[in-house]
Amino acid sequence: MASSLMGIPFPTPFACPSGVGNSGPVVNFIWGFFNLVSGIYIITLHPFPMMLFDLEMIAFLGGVFAIGIYLSIHFGKVRHQTAQSSQ
Repeated sequence: MASSLMGIPFPTPFACPSGVGNSGPVVNFIWGFFNLVSGIYIITLHPFPMMLFDLEMIAFLGGVFAIGIYLSIHFGKVRHQTAQSSQ
């Protein structure tokens, strides 16, 4: 997920060829976000008094998702423009 926030392509299961090629920053971010949400959900299935998958957590994750998509698009454009100008 960090690579997507820097606008750097990174391998995901959705790349061509699968798991070998690079995915774009947005796909990378969505894959990382899915893993984050899955991990949090698994933690909430077991007794853990400090973290609940409630409305506040959903709002927090919504904010993380929105800013992550925005940053991955933005920095992807920046890196693309930088790469074009250096050629």
